[in-house]
Amino acid sequence: MQSAGAALDIRLLKALLLNGAVKPVGWSNSPAAPLDRRYGTGVLNIYNSYRQWRGGPISNSENRRGWALTTASAKDYLFNIPRNASFAATLVWLRTIGQTNISNLDLFLYRDSDPALIASSESAVDNVEHIFISSLPAGTYRLRVIGDHAETYALAYEF
Repeated sequence: MQSAGAALDIRLLKALLLNGAVKPVGWSNSPAAPLDRRYGTGVLNIYNSYRQWRGGPISNSENRRGWALTTASAKDYLFNIPRNASFAATLVWLRTIGQTNISNLDLFLYRDSDPALIASSESAVDNVEHIFISSLPAGTYRLRVIGDHAETYALAYEF
């Protein structure tokens, strides 16, 4: 398999499992609280997670699903969404045992043409950021990861 080595990274496994979850009725979140208090990212769906893994590393803006495993303090990912679709992206990084200060990464989704902020995930209390939009209009979008310093992270997405 093309990404068997990356699949062993716990950050990527967690990002794929969380991002593949199906949102139940009543699921909600906000930029400061990216996970629903009751359901987290939703109900586990291994098949969705597998499809995102099979989408492979982000290599072109046309891929409907995929992932990234990289080290950076800031990075942009462009997506061309050809028709209205739901959009989910999950960002995960590690917190080292015994570490008192956790790195802080945030996730932002912009429309690339103007660049209007569409959604954000800016939780300061954990090592997960999650954006879910049930209906995103067709267009080109920029998903931006911003951190306080370089951090190795995994990003899973699907539209």
